[in-house]
Amino acid sequence: MLAYCAKGKSPLDLSRLIISSPQPEFVSTDPDPDCGGYSTKGFIYLIEFSQLENREWNDFVLGIKIDFKVNSFVPKLFLDTSSLFWAKIIALKHFGATKEVTFLTGIPSANIVAYKKSGDNSFMKM
Repeated sequence: MLAYCAKGKSPLDLSRLIISSPQPEFVSTDPDPDCGGYSTKGFIYLIEFSQLENREWNDFVLGIKIDFKVNSFVPKLFLDTSSLFWAKIIALKHFGATKEVTFLTGIPSANIVAYKKSGDNSFMKM
């Protein structure tokens, strides 16, 4: 993420890249069990994160001098620490109509608390 932003691109550019051409190394999630209409096949997993917090896009959090403007179009940054350098979990909540959150890191299995097969009404505990 930092390498991308250091090339003169902004977090909004990164967000657009992720949404327009999904990268297999990123994990996209949706807060709605319908998953934006993609819940018709396979399994749906319920994940919970008590340790993630919304962080500001600033020099302190990123650990580098930023040269992009932060506005309401920039995706929200969620980290499990106060600094990107120490973060083990990094997620972006994209701007706009989508409610999608993309994890730039893996989702620890401890945070996957339940699952259901598409079409089922209720979740089963892991």
